[in-house]
Amino acid sequence: MLRQDFYSYSFSQMKDASKFFSGGMTAYTLEEKVNLLKVDENEASQCDCVSSNIAETMALHVAKIYNTDWSIAITGYATPVEESQGELFAYYSISQHGKILVSEKIAVLKETHSIDAQVYYCEEILKRFRLKLKDK
Repeated sequence: MLRQDFYSYSFSQMKDASKFFSGGMTAYTLEEKVNLLKVDENEASQCDCVSSNIAETMALHVAKIYNTDWSIAITGYATPVEESQGELFAYYSISQHGKILVSEKIAVLKETHSIDAQVYYCEEILKRFRLKLKDK
């Protein structure tokens, strides 16, 4: 699974981060995604917590937890595992004011090292987030 704290770290290193970054959370297990981010337990267990709908639910609930206008959630695989059929991919969602603006799947080659996959996911999501900010 992805280490979501990697994304929080990226935001926290930006200039004046405290003016726009409230915090981040890593909910790694099904139980914590259900308890903290209100994903549906049956749905999550069927897809190993990796789907577009799971990412959307996570984005909407993390915004509520932090009381923010914007949020980003990601769930996926940075290492090949049986549940992903050895593929490396992630679903991410960006929400604003309680509405999903973007919900997409991104992928890398299965030979990609874990850290490189995470860096790629992070860079791509931040590019898309920047585009949404410019639209507003």
